[in-house]
Amino acid sequence: MKAKESTKTSQRVLVSNSTSKLLDPDYVRERLEINESRDAFHVCVSIPGIKKEDIRIEAKGHIVKICLHSDMVSADPANLSQESDSYCISRRFSLPVHVDLAHVRVHYDRDVLNLTLPKLSGRNMPIDVS
Repeated sequence: MKAKESTKTSQRVLVSNSTSKLLDPDYVRERLEINESRDAFHVCVSIPGIKKEDIRIEAKGHIVKICLHSDMVSADPANLSQESDSYCISRRFSLPVHVDLAHVRVHYDRDVLNLTLPKLSGRNMPIDVS
């Protein structure tokens, strides 16, 4: 997806360029980093040009999904025209153990999304035999 040539606003072109980069699987793959500590997984994703409101994170068991969705509308009062652009991008990954959903932490600042995904305690519980 190539950004449209426009003399209306430079912001529109920048958003289109950011979006087209995000649609490229290699770009997204390079921008996702997962590290593991003793108690949690730490995920860092660079997503330039995305608003916090456009980010949705889902987790179920050991599957985590990051979705970026936006509907952008730009109007040109001189031409009485309106242009809309919509995109939805998602990235799903699997972790080796389940995530403790009650203690997930998410922080988004300066185009970088950081997730701390605590590991669900997998301790063996003794079962009494009667």
